[in-house]
Amino acid sequence: MDLRTSREDSVHEPRRARRRPVVVLVVLFGGVLAAYLATCLLVLRDDPLREATFHAGSAGGEAAVQIYAEVMAVDPVRSAVELRVDFGVGGGRTGLRFPAAPARDMTVEVADGESEQDIALRAGQSTPTETLFVGIGAGRLQAYPFDQYEGQIALNVHDGVRGDGPTLPFRMLIADSLAAWDIHTRALASPGEEPGIALRFDVRRPLLQRLLAVTLYAAIALMALIAATVATLVVLGVRRVDTTFAATLAAMVFTLPGIRNIMPGAPPFGVSADMLVFLWAEILVILSLGLLVLTWARQGDGR
Repeated sequence: MDLRTSREDSVHEPRRARRRPVVVLVVLFGGVLAAYLATCLLVLRDDPLREATFHAGSAGGEAAVQIYAEVMAVDPVRSAVELRVDFGVGGGRTGLRFPAAPARDMTVEVADGESEQDIALRAGQSTPTETLFVGIGAGRLQAYPFDQYEGQIALNVHDGVRGDGPTLPFRMLIADSLAAWDIHTRALASPGEEPGIALRFDVRRPLLQRLLAVTLYAAIALMALIAATVATLVVLGVRRVDTTFAATLAAMVFTLPGIRNIMPGAPPFGVSADMLVFLWAEILVILSLGLLVLTWARQGDGR
């Protein structure tokens, strides 16, 4: 009876051993598939174009000028958001007329807390497209890919070209079509007693870009751990010396900077993630390659 039981146990044990890798693979690839489906839902739900409209002056009054601003770029290194600004007036057959040729002289006053700019709109003259830069100094590039920025801008329209005339009602529309940045614009209380529009920009990287950057940094760290494991096993004599390992580790030395350079919105080298992950991963791979070559030089290729 005991002999029969021992034989049955010996038969079932290899089967159980074969099932464990299958279960691990099913769980692993099932988790990857679930994450893939969740990512697809995020991509399909994302709206690349966002618009917001703001009014200054009496709600029932006709706007003297329509300001259309489109976010063209975000430069975290220079801490600025680039806006392309066009001016339009009513009276067109299909609505607004661009570029604006207003019936009166006006001055558009723009301030971002660091500098002020006056844009003159001449009566009867077409107004060219203007480029504005809004400072977003409240943020740290070092926190990449989780860096966030804030910026403010205040606008007002005055009668006349001297900028000291009475304020006029106007409307402003801001459009953001940048896929590389997630920008939210909201109105603030207008500074001072004069009517106008004060806006705040909240800028951060989209969720999918942050996820991709974290994945690439994790890949860099994993490759460094693989290189250290290979070198450790060879140096301790657990595995024999194989020159193909040296070629693999040498390729890793140049692969890691390539992965770092394809980061989404790759900032200049020196952010916190580089100091915590990339730099030490590169050092670890180079050290592992040196130990492997030194072991090969002392012991040969093990044949």
